[in-house]
Amino acid sequence: MLAWFCKAAVVGLLAAAAYAQPGAETRAPAPAPALEGLAPLGALPILETPSVNAVASRSVDGPGEPYRFAEPFAVEVTPATHGLWEATSDGRTAVWRLRVRSAGAVSINLGFTRYRMPPGGRLRVHTPDGEDVVGPYTEADNKSHGQLWTPVVPGDDAVIEVTAPAGRAGELELRLGSVNRGFRDLVATDPFRDHESCNIDVACSQADGYRDQVRSVARITVGGTSPCTGALLNNTARDLKPYFLTAEHCHHGDPGSLAATVVVYWNYQRAQCGSGEGLAGQTQTGASLLADWELGDMALFELDDEPDAAFNVYYAGWDRGASPPASAVTIHHPTGHVKSFSVENDALTVTRFNSSTSDSNATYLRVGTWDEGTTEAGSSGAPLFDEHKRVVGQLAGGLASCTNLDGADWYGRFASGWSGGGSATSRLSDWLDPAGTGVTVLDGTNQNAAPQAVGTLDDKAMRLADGTVAGAVAVDAAAGFRDREGDDITYSATSSDESIATATVAGSTVTVAPVSAGTAKIQVTATQVGAAEKASTQAFDVTVGDNRSPDAAATIDDLSFPIGTASGSVEMASAFSDVDGDALTYEASSSDASVATVSVAGSTVTVTAVVGGTATITVAATDVGGSNTRTRQTFD
Repeated sequence: MLAWFCKAAVVGLLAAAAYAQPGAETRAPAPAPALEGLAPLGALPILETPSVNAVASRSVDGPGEPYRFAEPFAVEVTPATHGLWEATSDGRTAVWRLRVRSAGAVSINLGFTRYRMPPGGRLRVHTPDGEDVVGPYTEADNKSHGQLWTPVVPGDDAVIEVTAPAGRAGELELRLGSVNRGFRDLVATDPFRDHESCNIDVACSQADGYRDQVRSVARITVGGTSPCTGALLNNTARDLKPYFLTAEHCHHGDPGSLAATVVVYWNYQRAQCGSGEGLAGQTQTGASLLADWELGDMALFELDDEPDAAFNVYYAGWDRGASPPASAVTIHHPTGHVKSFSVENDALTVTRFNSSTSDSNATYLRVGTWDEGTTEAGSSGAPLFDEHKRVVGQLAGGLASCTNLDGADWYGRFASGWSGGGSATSRLSDWLDPAGTGVTVLDGTNQNAAPQAVGTLDDKAMRLADGTVAGAVAVDAAAGFRDREGDDITYSATSSDESIATATVAGSTVTVAPVSAGTAKIQVTATQVGAAEKASTQAFDVTVGDNRSPDAAATIDDLSFPIGTASGSVEMASAFSDVDGDALTYEASSSDASVATVSVAGSTVTVTAVVGGTATITVAATDVGGSNTRTRQTFD
């Protein structure tokens, strides 16, 4: 970590409401189940940690130190050593509770260095009055790294509550390793000093052209002590993997142990320009570090989970081109405060860090002076968007602040980080362009994306009806599209030349009818129900002539393998027909080769089980001697 990367520290105050885990309510936590027959809170054991001095007396942000809002205190706490186990009055639920207190703290967040919840169990952390709650965390939060770090709850007193079915309480694995005691307030209701006159809320009109990009940016905390900013990025596979870009110095130079401690706060922003509390309640925890590069202050995380669909996030686009942008904006959380927006109308320059001298080989983009807004400590890692609304860098540090509006800032160049240190763990290219397409720019996309095209829709050949051969062919469009969120899809189809062939749709079946000899292109559009703008297309050719494509005949029955059975075979000759009498050849593939593999010998398809599970087998029959077209069938 380079010591001068960190922004100058400025004390800030935040407004917030209760935080909830993805899947829970976003403005208030789901109500806890009634727990009858338990001791009152006043009777619970208390873990006392050292008191926290007032922030005015603190000086923790020295050279090379990250900006901090909390002070960690290492503990070794398990349900076997601390707290109180009880049973509800009906005897069906085991409950473990512990109060954690640090006099003078303005907030508390907890680092569970071991977390494995049994089925039916849940963990919550709440204030004694129950007004502020984080969680519930369940079996779904069991991760490979085995940790769980929580968002903050306000005040100096917090209650940990675990419930589990009485017969499964012994399966709980829980160890509290860090109590992080806030001395700078992330959850107070007082307005931020100079916020209205210096930083610009993303609700203000200046951000109107960047509404999508605003949704890609989030506040994070690392190690339970330090706030930073980062952005969710799209990748060329367009598979919505939750890749999150921030600054290398945000993980304190200790990525191995701190990636799991990342807590992401989505949409922490004001609903109105310059007034009101920040909207909160949308959080997720945990990440893994994919790549970092100190020379460009770049870190790329993959979040443990995709953001909840209710958070309505955006996967930002990017530009790895070498030319610096003609203008730029940054979206950030100054001192961890509500999301803000800053504007630079002048061209940026490529320089070394903390330099104003242009150097085309350098790894930073320099913002000379922000024309509107600024950045602060806690803005570190914030994305820099060019005039085309694509990410071109992430904030490393600088001199700008509300008290130094003429100060410059430096952003690690996305173009430099693309190749970074030359390995997968030190560059962006392996992750953001996994197929090696070589594209230079990529636009962003909504989380709830349009239906995706899957594979191809096969070309078809038809004959005019002659009394013995039906002219029309049917194509199942559903085989060519999928919707990641499971939303309903409607289909439509058009023909490029209706004098040759027409297309009609019923459900997902596209029926193509011949009119005269020739070739036409059929374009099929899949549209998400209720969202006309979310659509994608596929096309296939139809040839009207003297041959007809194979047709699907009998349905292929699913296969089931009892334990100990290694494989099974299916004869394809009766599953397809060809009215022209063309010889058919067969190909087959498995949707999940880790569950089952498939091979073909003549017209026999053999499926070999690997492990328990379900896989879909797709078989294609091609009339090699005729039109060389194919049709497909599937079975599980």
